Parts: sequence; structure tokens; C-alpha cells
Amino acid sequence: MIFDEENAKRASLPFFILAACTFILTSIVGLLASFIVAFPDINHSILPFERLRPLHTLLPIVGVLAGLQGWISFITFEKGKKNTSSLSNLSFSLLLIFISGAGLSLVLGKFSGREYFSWPPLFSIPLILSIVIMCFLLFKKFSYLFKKSPEGSWLIGFGSIFILIGLTESLAWLIPSIGNNFVKDLTLQWHGIDTFFAGLNAFLYGLGVFVLQKDPKPLRKNWLYAIAVFSLLFTFGHHHYVSPQPHFFKILAFIASMIGMFSFVKHFRAYKIKAKEEMASRSVLETLFRSVKLWTIVSFGTGILFAIPQFNLIVHGTYFIVIHAMGSMIGVQLMLVFVAGFSIYKSASQKSEYRIKLGVKLLNNTLILLWVLMGIIGLIKGIMRIDHNYYEINNTIQYYLYFLPLLGMILFISISLISIEMIRVCIKVNRGIEVKAKGFMKV
Repeated sequence: MIFDEENAKRASLPFFILAACTFILTSIVGLLASFIVAFPDINHSILPFERLRPLHTLLPIVGVLAGLQGWISFITFEKGKKNTSSLSNLSFSLLLIFISGAGLSLVLGKFSGREYFSWPPLFSIPLILSIVIMCFLLFKKFSYLFKKSPEGSWLIGFGSIFILIGLTESLAWLIPSIGNNFVKDLTLQWHGIDTFFAGLNAFLYGLGVFVLQKDPKPLRKNWLYAIAVFSLLFTFGHHHYVSPQPHFFKILAFIASMIGMFSFVKHFRAYKIKAKEEMASRSVLETLFRSVKLWTIVSFGTGILFAIPQFNLIVHGTYFIVIHAMGSMIGVQLMLVFVAGFSIYKSASQKSEYRIKLGVKLLNNTLILLWVLMGIIGLIKGIMRIDHNYYEINNTIQYYLYFLPLLGMILFISISLISIEMIRVCIKVNRGIEVKAKGFMKV
């Protein structure tokens, strides 16, 4: 395989620009939603919360998928192979069709009623086709990628399959025998959601391995991967312990969730050791990676805690779960997309690096404050709902909700700082390629 870096950058550029734009839009929608939550008495008929919420979950999903596909378009680009470029363009077009159709439907109030995958199921067709193309490009060059990083390739390989399976499984409710059965529907719905996000995480961590590792490392022992797959496949049941799902699913979910303690301890130790070794001045990629490590620990730790049935009973359905999802999506997935982008389109100027690092710092501090705020609100609601009614709970937590728009504004600024820098470096690199190409033509 002859790698063509300049054309590879050009092929992946629209994906990363789309990812950055959707991240900015996500933070805008989230900010609007925070005003509605904080000030419910204001007339919100133009953009009601029931339309903002599904948009707030759609946009980051598209952003993360765009980042993954952009990285694949870059790493698998082969010199002189027009079909690779054509497939990459087709994949991008399908992703645009999906976000345009699904986004417009949600704005018009047409929903599927599903958690996370809230768009009408018809628009899942271009999304799935786009991911099928991604998988084809990936597995076509898998032997080449495996030589570069066996561990990273393994994570990316089964991650991409999990993404596809999760999306497909989430359409199972369209089958009447499943959709009309509450238990089957809820069980498969959450299994599909968990499988999808597990696939995203695995792919992104594999991508991180490619960027971080200088020399390829051999695969670990097979039983470790078997445990990892078991954990990813069976944690779904802890999302709805209180439902009448089969009891053995609850047991499997608890065991699979508790296995995460081993990863939590490993990541926590590695984070502490690395923190002592690192100097105060770090590159952009090191700054982003450090943030990923921090929020991975938080995600693992809280995920394990929330899977304990007695604690789950208190936190389930509260702002605790909301900030857990936000912390994982923003602190881990979004940051790893930025890692992928800035590893390809490197920031050249000191001003650019300063803005990115400032954005990361603001983002981390804001997420910490959001964790404290929403954790307090979640704990109050979880404890009070045992013997208090809705109005008593709402009156108690309402004062805390006034802080949400303020933190939402800072989060918007921080995400926009990093996203705009990604757009800038993408455009700058593209202009450099065009200038170089014109120079060759003149010669």
C-alpha cells in the first residue's frame, strides 16, 4: 500500500469539519435546553424541550461518527486508487443525508420515541449504509493496519462491528412481536444502545492507541479480550434493573459491570504515574490525552457505582445519569475525535495551541463543576422521591438549576474554542495542499 498523505488529508477533511460543526451545534442546543430547564415558566413554544433534547443527542453522535470516518478515510487512503476516494465521498454524502433528514424531522416534531436514537427509523438507512462503507474501507486494509498496531486494530475492528450491530439491533422494535412486547422491546433497546456506544468507545480507544504508540505492541492474552467483550455485551441490563426483564440478565449485568473495577484500578494507577512524570508544558495531543484519561477514570468509576442495585435505585432517572453520559461523551469521545483530527491536521502556531489548551482547561473545569452541581441535584431527587411528591422535589432542586445556563455558556465557549481551531487547521492545510498543487502545475 502506497500512502498518499496530501490526498488522504483532503479526503478526511470534510468529515472533521462536520464533526467540529456538530460539536458547536450540540453545545448551542444544550445551552438553549439549560435555559428551559432553569426557567420553565418562560414561554418556550418556538423550541420546546421535547425537540431540543433529541437534537442534543443526535448531533454529538453524528460528530463522533464523522470523526471516526474521517480518520478511516485518512489512514486507508491509497495512492492512485480512485475507488477509495469515491467511497469516502459517498460515505460522507450519506452521513449528510442522515443528519439533514433526521435533524429536520426532530425540529418538526417527528420522533421515533426511542432513547438516543430518537429520529424516524427511515433515516437509519443512510446512516447504516455510511457505516457499512466505513467497515468495508477498514477491513480492506486491515492487514496493513494490523502490522502498524495489532492492539489498536483489534479494538477498531470489533468496535466498528459493534457500532453496526448496535444500530441495527435498535431497529428491532419495528418487528411487531418485539415492539408490542414491553419487556422484549426495553431489553433489546438498551442492549442496542449499549452495544453501539461500546463500539464507539472501543473504536476511539483503538484510534488513541494508533496515535499514541510509536512502536506496535503484540496482542494481549485471548482471555482478556474475551472478558472485555463479555463486559461490553452484558452491562446493558443495569440501565433498567427495575423492569421485569429476565432475572439472569440482571445478574449478568451486575457481574459485567463489576468487572469494570479491574479497568478502573488500572487506569487510575496509570493516570497517577503519568501525572508525576509529565512536565507542566505539554503538546496539544498530550493535553487532550490527559483529559481523556481523567474522564475515562470518572466514567469507569461512576459506571461501576451506578450499577450497584441499591445505589441504582436512588440515582436512576436523575441528573446523576445525565452528567455521567455527558462526561463520557464530552470528556472521552469528543476529546478523542479532537485527538484524531489534530494528529492529522497539526496546529502550527503558538496562538492556535494556546486556544486549544485553554478550551480543554475550561472544558475540564466546567465538567467538574457540572458533576458537582448535577450530582447534588440528582442525589436530592433520588432520596426525596422515596417519600415526597414531584412538586416538593421540584421546589427543592429548582434553585440549583439556575446555575445550569451559566455553566452551559462556559461549556459552549470551551467546545467552540477547540472546534473552531480544528476547522481553522483543516482549512489551512487544505489551502497549503492547493497552493502546492498549483505550483506543480506551473512547473
